[in-house]
Amino acid sequence: MQKVGTSYSKYFNHKHDRSGRLFEGTFKSKTIDTDEYFSHLSSYIPLNCVELYCKQWKEKGIQPSTIPSIKKRILKYKWSSIPDYFDKSLVPSLITKGIFFEVFGGSLKDYEKLIDTYLSQGLPLEYKERLLVYEA
Repeated sequence: MQKVGTSYSKYFNHKHDRSGRLFEGTFKSKTIDTDEYFSHLSSYIPLNCVELYCKQWKEKGIQPSTIPSIKKRILKYKWSSIPDYFDKSLVPSLITKGIFFEVFGGSLKDYEKLIDTYLSQGLPLEYKERLLVYEA
């Protein structure tokens, strides 16, 4: 990943006649070692775009009355994979949903319930310590 990031930075800087870093921190990774952690990440990562509309959603959740409008917005957000799962993608899909749902162990309805739970309740405390924190 470091080579990919360095190569892309060099390309981008050359193309746009600039210099310096493009990314805030170094690449980090964590092992997905349980099915529960995989299920958590499969919702958490695509939902990162929710911060654009509600800064504190991970800690506090979102008011139930605003969840439908937030979901409508994220289904139109082309930089998230959420639209792919619901056949609403604005760009060519990069996701193989069949494999995802096979590994996830559920259906689209189950996935939507998990997303709704995260939106309404926030990020489960047991996973906060396992998330990567990027420092500038």
